[in-house]
Amino acid sequence: MFLHLSKTIDAVTWEDQNIIVMKNVTISPPYKSDNCIPHENAPLGSKRNSNSSKDLEAVAYIKQLVEKYWSDWK
Repeated sequence: MFLHLSKTIDAVTWEDQNIIVMKNVTISPPYKSDNCIPHENAPLGSKRNSNSSKDLEAVAYIKQLVEKYWSDWK
């Protein structure tokens, strides 16, 4: 999953067992679309919260990428 996402998006990192995408989305094991949530540690100075429309859009986009990965992998 990490490698798949990093081919599409430059800002993909690990935080323990979680994949962090664009510092906006956390994907926790087992790395399915249901495991995509807004990242708790938004960059300092950000006025965003976990219910902002940008967070929800980012989560929705990453969920699509995760679902595509799993559908192609089968």
